Amino acid sequence: MQRGRNQLRQVRHDDARRPSLLLLACATGTIVAPPFSGLDTLPALGVVIICLAIILEDVLVLAIGSAIGAGGIALILTIGAAIAHFLSNRF
Repeated sequence: MQRGRNQLRQVRHDDARRPSLLLLACATGTIVAPPFSGLDTLPALGVVIICLAIILEDVLVLAIGSAIGAGGIALILTIGAAIAHFLSNRF
């Protein structure tokens, strides 16, 4: 078996909670995204990569998944604010 880079430590409860909170944040971002907009793709991809990091016990993959998920959530918030601003000016 090959050891992962800087293996995730599942010994303490705090170390096990961090990936779980990242999964929860990305899943919430996926649910909040407007339907049929395609904005839910990046947070969902972040969830998949974070789960892969948990399976492989690899911190680098966890960081990549976290960055993709956070970027997707930032995109949802940015485009959502732009649409809200556009609609408030129209009506």
